[in-house]
Amino acid sequence: MVKEKPTPLASVNVAPDSEYLQIGDVAALTGLTQRTLRYYEELQLFDPPTRLAGGFRLYSPTDVARLRHILRLKGLLNFSLAEVKAILSAEEVQTRAPVDPSDAAGVRRRLAQLDHVIANTSGQLDLLDRKLADMIPLRADLAARLHALAAQRAALQADHEGAQVYAASEYA
Repeated sequence: MVKEKPTPLASVNVAPDSEYLQIGDVAALTGLTQRTLRYYEELQLFDPPTRLAGGFRLYSPTDVARLRHILRLKGLLNFSLAEVKAILSAEEVQTRAPVDPSDAAGVRRRLAQLDHVIANTSGQLDLLDRKLADMIPLRADLAARLHALAAQRAALQADHEGAQVYAASEYA
């Protein structure tokens, strides 16, 4: 991850109206627990946040955006944390500074990195395609179930209304 080094603990001056958020605020904003945020940090899904002199974590808007991206990958696509980490790593390779074309060793390293990321990204795309293909019949099953339930409800409602009309005519 390319990010500035965290500011030394004692020198952080954060205004009360700062964009930086403490861990409890980020937990409330993202729906994650504070423990989950610490766990994601341990797994290096994002850079360690800046800390205040008392050790309190301060999350930048970039940190919060990355957490939201992680949640999308996990929630929407049901990727594991290992898969999320591989996706994030692939995204970081794309944002690295260009290599000097005259640096043969640097070019070879970068080409190897790109080959690795291309293979991983291709695998992730294949996985996503398989998940999407599995969702199509599931959607059809759910739509059929919904239609059957709506028909069952309508029949019950009609029977109930018919019984009420019959009961009212008996007492008339």
